[in-house]
Amino acid sequence: MKNVHSIVLMLSQGYGTKHISASLGCARNTVKAYRAIIASKGVSYEELLSSPEEELERFFVSKKPEEDDRMSTLEDAFKNADGELGKVGVTKFLLWNEYRLSNPDGYSYPQFCKLYRGRAETVDVTMHVEHKPGDKLYIDYTGKKIPYVDRATGEVKEAEVLLTTLGHSEYSYVEASPSQSQECFAESLRHALEYYGGAPQVLVPDNLKSAVSKADKYEAEINSLLMKMAHHYDTVVLPARVRHPKDKSLVERHVRMVYQQIFAPLRNMTFFSIEEINAAIREPLRQLNERHFQGRPYSRKDLFEEEAAYLKPLPERPFEIMRSRMGTVMKNCHVQLTEDCHCYSVPFRYIGEKVKISYNSHEVRI
Repeated sequence: MKNVHSIVLMLSQGYGTKHISASLGCARNTVKAYRAIIASKGVSYEELLSSPEEELERFFVSKKPEEDDRMSTLEDAFKNADGELGKVGVTKFLLWNEYRLSNPDGYSYPQFCKLYRGRAETVDVTMHVEHKPGDKLYIDYTGKKIPYVDRATGEVKEAEVLLTTLGHSEYSYVEASPSQSQECFAESLRHALEYYGGAPQVLVPDNLKSAVSKADKYEAEINSLLMKMAHHYDTVVLPARVRHPKDKSLVERHVRMVYQQIFAPLRNMTFFSIEEINAAIREPLRQLNERHFQGRPYSRKDLFEEEAAYLKPLPERPFEIMRSRMGTVMKNCHVQLTEDCHCYSVPFRYIGEKVKISYNSHEVRI
């Protein structure tokens, strides 16, 4: 159909069938057929030439009713082929033979294969991914939130819910937190690693602001807090690509399951704190992980018991966020940290200078 416009143009200019066939390298019967279709439908050449190319091609494709029936039957055979071709010993030739048994006037084998290839190019292709034990941990927030009432003010707030899922076993962890801030994200992720009792080779977060400072098509910029956390647990961060949901299809599927098996049972309960929400989440989460896969004699927990051996051991000390504040060095060569009511000495040459104090429960840096 590549020469449709050229054929119509040359027909409109009065060239003969033989000349058009030789000039464009197409069959004479094709040119004759085009001339006959134009004459039978009574459309002017000017109108055809002003039409978009796709519309022009459709103009010359005139299927008979029986042809539509053949194509409909073939489509049914193709739908069956999609599920059968993956089975042992099943070939396209076998499926074509079965198709011809019920459709003696159906398409030939070469046509069957050609049309199936053409159809495959328009179908969204998916692939089954084999996840190695201990390899990846997929991380995402659920879109929906869980409401709770602030006892002090009576205000109704909404808790964010973080979901993590191991690639191999699909063993999941769910936790509510006040927000998606970097600190809340890091704390929830630490609790997840403690829940698993080990760290995977790779952390795969969505492009969350709490994880990624700057999204990029090729290499996202990870925020410094998450990088420090990954270094502490001897793992790496590999965010999912922007607008590529298949990169994290596993966790997205589990988000739907969390809605059905955790959010739904809690929908009529009233909570007054994040702690109460997390306490209520534990039982349905346990049931989710211990429920057998459909049609299989094992659960996520069963697979996790095997996968746990492949996780990296956690360090002796858990990761803690380094908080920071500014202070002034006093004349006694000390700076005061009001949070722990202690003073810390610094070299005398910094007297009167503003300094940044970073600290957690076991370390102070000035």
